[in-house]
Amino acid sequence: MSGPPTRRCGAWARVLDDAWERMIELHGPEEATNANRTRLAARIVWLAQQGERDERTLSDAAAVYLCALIAAGKLRRDTQEAVGFQAKPFRQDMGNVYDAQALAAMEEGLALCREALPDPVSSTVMSFLSRTILDHAAQGERNAVRLCSHALDALRSRR
Repeated sequence: MSGPPTRRCGAWARVLDDAWERMIELHGPEEATNANRTRLAARIVWLAQQGERDERTLSDAAAVYLCALIAAGKLRRDTQEAVGFQAKPFRQDMGNVYDAQALAAMEEGLALCREALPDPVSSTVMSFLSRTILDHAAQGERNAVRLCSHALDALRSRR
């Protein structure tokens, strides 16, 4: 995937589309969410930054990664249902109450941030991202992609 930026973008788009279609074949259209597409795109970029240039290898690796994340999420949900798990609000140091939806959005938002950043990510940066996500969740934000976006924007403006 060398060459001018437009050729690289076209190749990345082909990789994304191929991996996306395979994920949908395996997991169904209910997993065709914006969050999963963002995860997939972030993984493709990360793999390319690591030096991988072969489109098929990029597509295979990204599809396996996303499918593993989806399967792990399903396994977690199935396990929680099997043991009768009931998510209950809990208190953070700041005294805010976060319900199950907020917790899931915060967890996914932080994971998206982590995927978007090159390795290694320092504990200071992860702590900053976590605090920013907590602040926005306390203000009522429940969209993981927006939580991630707010945190990464705050990190960029801090540097």
